[in-house]
Amino acid sequence: MVGYPSETREDFLMTKRLIRKIHPDIVAISITTPMLGTDLYDFAKENRMLNITTYSDFGYYGQNSPLKLEHLTNEEVVEFKKKIVVEYFKNLYKNIFKYINIFLLRHGQKRKFYFSIIKRSLKARIKWLNF
Repeated sequence: MVGYPSETREDFLMTKRLIRKIHPDIVAISITTPMLGTDLYDFAKENRMLNITTYSDFGYYGQNSPLKLEHLTNEEVVEFKKKIVVEYFKNLYKNIFKYINIFLLRHGQKRKFYFSIIKRSLKARIKWLNF
């Protein structure tokens, strides 16, 4: 999650470094959303941090932060979310060859063909995400 009430730019950079270090197989990044009935919602309401007015504004995968944050703007939170996803794909792109090298070595002449498919697939996915 990005956009937690106390999150700072330094926290974001630590998250980005962690993704680079641990090489996760998959990531799912969402913007912190204080759902009705949760302690986070009550906290945000008490501290006048809610950036939303109707129930339809809630959503885990939205493109706006439902919280007014002390250290980050809405635009920064959205940008951080994108940067973490891009970091994941860069990491995947760099490391995928390491993980499938044994498979590719077994296929001799087809190795370049498989590399080109993987490369095009990853580039298309990043382009599709509009990053």
